[in-house]
Amino acid sequence: MEYIFEPTYQCQNFKQLGNHLSSAKYVGSSTDFRSDSITFYEKIYFQQEEEYVISDLEHLRLNGRIASLIITGSSDWTIYDEPRFSGKAICLKIDGSPEYAPAFVVDTFKLNPTVPHGSIASVRKGCYTNKMLSIPVVSAKPTINYDSEED
Repeated sequence: MEYIFEPTYQCQNFKQLGNHLSSAKYVGSSTDFRSDSITFYEKIYFQQEEEYVISDLEHLRLNGRIASLIITGSSDWTIYDEPRFSGKAICLKIDGSPEYAPAFVVDTFKLNPTVPHGSIASVRKGCYTNKMLSIPVVSAKPTINYDSEED
């Protein structure tokens, strides 16, 4: 998996990836990369179906099928294992940066065994529990990072 984040560049040159690029995915708001959002993905490494969320959602469409996620902006998010903001709750607290770098969770189970695949059913913007997990953001320097793990 490759990712690029650079808030001052308008476009990226993928030449340095050679002929190894098979697809590209944009995440977050199309009008402002600093906007708060959380995007859920059905499979690890941001694959398959996705669900983009910008505010509280008491019943996720991907309920029972979430394996990875990306957070943009500076807001923390509380995830619940049942619809309507009930059940076990965990606040995903962003280790923020002034550059609004995104936070990637390639596998929710590796994030914490208490967040197994498919256990996220609803989400609220902000922290609504004392149980918190710190999510690091990516580097905001011009960079391409490579994670050699494959699914």
